[in-house]
Parts: sequence; C-alpha cells; structure tokens
Amino acid sequence: MASPASSASTLGADVYVTRATSGGTLAVSPALADLLIEARNNYAWRGLTGDSQKKIRDLTRDAARTMEMPAPVAIQQLIARIAKWGGGRQDARIARWDADDRARAVAATIGLRRMQDISTWLLELAALPGIGLVIATKVFRFVAPDIGAAGDRHSTYFTNSLSVRCGDGSVELASCFRREWATGAHAASRWAVYGAREAETLEYVERYLPLLKKITASLNAGGRQYTCAARGISVDWTPADVEMAMFFWWAKHGPR
Repeated sequence: MASPASSASTLGADVYVTRATSGGTLAVSPALADLLIEARNNYAWRGLTGDSQKKIRDLTRDAARTMEMPAPVAIQQLIARIAKWGGGRQDARIARWDADDRARAVAATIGLRRMQDISTWLLELAALPGIGLVIATKVFRFVAPDIGAAGDRHSTYFTNSLSVRCGDGSVELASCFRREWATGAHAASRWAVYGAREAETLEYVERYLPLLKKITASLNAGGRQYTCAARGISVDWTPADVEMAMFFWWAKHGPR
C-alpha cells in the first residue's frame, strides 16, 4: 500500500491563516473563523452534542481536582478515564501499572501542568503501558486545559492541510506531521507516532501548539466566540477548543 498523503485539498481556498512576519501573530480568514465556530458549536461525540460536551467539562473539572493533590492511584485512575474518553482500549494495561509506573505518571502530569519541558514529559507519559503519544497529548489537554490540546489523526490532518499566507507572498502549510496507514480492518491514514515519536513530539510542541495558541488569540481578539452546547452560552476559545473544532470538522468532511 502506498504511503498516504500528508495533506489534502479538502479545505477551501478561502480557509487560511495569514502571518506578516516569521514567528509573528496569525490572523484567521473569515471563512476559517466561520468553519471553526460552526464545528465547535456542533461538536459531538457519537452524536450526543450537549451530553458529549458535558462529559468533557466534567472530566476537566475532575482533572483539576486530582491535580491539586496528585496522588499516584488518583492519577492512574484519571489517566485511565482520559484514555477511555479518547478512544483508547488499553484500560487493562493501565490498571496493571506498578508503583514505578504510577510515580512516573505523577511526575509527567505535574511537569506538563507546570509547562516544564513538554516534549520530555509527553514522551515519558507515552512510554507508559497502554498510553502512546496520542493519549499522552489528550492527558496534557485535560491537566493543562488552558494551554494543552490533543493531537489526533483528524486534527493533525487539518493542520497539515491549512495554508499559511506569509507577508513575503509565500504560502506554506501550518504543520508537517508524518502519516502512515493504520493496521487491521480499518485502513485509515493516521498520525505516524509509532516509529518516530521524538520527531512527531517536537512537531506537536514547536508548531502545532503555537499554531493553536495563535488561532485562539486571533478568534478571541476578533470577538468570534462559540456557543458551548453544555451551557448554552457564548464563550472565548482555548487551544483545546480549536483542536476540537478541527477534529470534528475533519472527521465529517476530510479524507480518512
């Protein structure tokens, strides 16, 4: 089977971000803002919009409480819940963690919450039984909800396909995550995190997270709020919200 394309032309020509200078702020195009708002407003896991977003809010609240006094067993249980929410099927492996695994998980989650060397702590967490880099980013998303954001085959495909129009007239793509074919019955193109995790972790930390942060700032500066289905009110964005919108839009409209 041929290697999957790393990007796709699914996004319209009017969906892009602009950047005046290298490393500078970003501005989202009106079409991108509209796309993200609609996707975030309608985000649903398994078709249950309000219930789906309530589960996320509940898990975010419980993660905050757990991180106030991060006891080893409580961290293990929190990570198992996040892994299950994220579609992982490794509950039994996480449940069998020994004292050393739990201690490593505590150190990693504290490091991520304090924003200390994110790459190192993500890799440390990913190396634990039943985790991997995708679930590690989801843990980061909940233990540091104002900064962290999940990495997923849908959201990384979105950013790989998102055009950045630069001030010098050049155009580049927002990220360059590698992709590979999933094994088993479902031959979908997935984020290639299993053979070169360090390179993909750096891409996540150095390009993906700053991109989401800058898109968040652009949306909030423009007053482009979204409506939280769990509360029925308009609220500002976080990077995790931007990731959710990208994930949901690509899951519905993008190639697999």
